[in-house]
Amino acid sequence: MSITDERARQLAELDQTIRKKITAIDTKYSTSFVEPELDLPDSLNLVPLTFTPKSDVQIADLAHEQALPSYLVKKDAENLSYSKALDANTASVTEATYANKSNLAKLLAAYNSDVATAHRRLADNGLQFSSIIYAAEKRLLAEYNNNVDKENADYAHKCAVLATAKQNLDARHTERITYLDNQLAAREAELATEIRRKQENERLAVTKYNAALEEREVKYQASCARAREYAREAEYDRALEASKLYSELGETGFNNQMKAEKLACCRFYMNGLTKEEALAIAQGSSFYSNALGTHYQTLLQWINDNLS
Repeated sequence: MSITDERARQLAELDQTIRKKITAIDTKYSTSFVEPELDLPDSLNLVPLTFTPKSDVQIADLAHEQALPSYLVKKDAENLSYSKALDANTASVTEATYANKSNLAKLLAAYNSDVATAHRRLADNGLQFSSIIYAAEKRLLAEYNNNVDKENADYAHKCAVLATAKQNLDARHTERITYLDNQLAAREAELATEIRRKQENERLAVTKYNAALEEREVKYQASCARAREYAREAEYDRALEASKLYSELGETGFNNQMKAEKLACCRFYMNGLTKEEALAIAQGSSFYSNALGTHYQTLLQWINDNLS
């Protein structure tokens, strides 16, 4: 009955297991001290966190960036309110100027009409060349000039009021913008303080975390040192016991006991195999004959006698 590929793979794994056990027996019976080789990484390779603090300029820029949106909303609202009030003031000035020109034109037209009417009446009475017409013209001119002065005075008053109103608008706008600028500066200072506080907390957290990593690494190195020391002590004790056993049994007895233990190991692991499978392992290389010496034939005999 041939061995399938899958079964051959399983037997190869079993072969490696037996070889490791036999090698362990060689180590057990070695009278020499062998420096233990522990499968311990040189380091835990823990990666520390990196903390990069922001510069004062970066903090100021960040604080400005955070405070700016609210400031711009308020500033835009103030500028819009100022612009509307300024437009209304300008419109009032324009309206007053137009009204003044219109009123002056009306006064002039009324004056000219009154003079013409006076001339007709005096002419109808044959007085067009008398001193009366001069007196009438003088009176009408005085009334006209008086009305013009009143109109211009009223216009000047309105312009003065509107100019004062504009000055007040400008002053209030400047005051409001200054207030908002100061408010922005105060908010930026407040945010910068908060950013620095958070940054300091982050620095402390990173420092604490990295310190914990260093502590873990120190403990690991100490643990590795202890493990190596324990392994050396165990290896020393093992070599000492092997040396004592060698002294007690002598070379022949010592070697026979070691090979007998190897034989028992092979029997244990091969016990569940078929004869064909066990022979495939035992005769697959010179490893078993070298390891068992004279006991190798005993193993083959056991396989042939006990496995089917």
